[in-house]
Amino acid sequence: MTRVIITLFAGVILTIGCASRTILASDAWAQEAENVPEHFMVGKHNGFEMIEPTADDGCKSPMIDPRDSTKINLFRSFDGRGDYEVPKGKYGVEKGHILRLDCNTGKVVGIFKK
Repeated sequence: MTRVIITLFAGVILTIGCASRTILASDAWAQEAENVPEHFMVGKHNGFEMIEPTADDGCKSPMIDPRDSTKINLFRSFDGRGDYEVPKGKYGVEKGHILRLDCNTGKVVGIFKK
């Protein structure tokens, strides 16, 4: 009986140890984005109304390019950085890649693989 309990306990520990949380690739791996705004604005869900991003308010979706109202949508976030899916052909982002923003400022960090 003791052997069974020890085996089950070891299995639980291994399972917990294999669990992971999302950690984004380092900003040092960024590819440079093209033709981006100075910063993106936070979009309201009722159209194209925009407000400035605020520090420590988390990553919002959608974010909007204030120059032409292009909306980008949050794919994932971690530690004040947000990875956003963008319309095809925008900002130099190719298929299978995302645009990373600093969520506190709306400024572009760069392009990363999904």
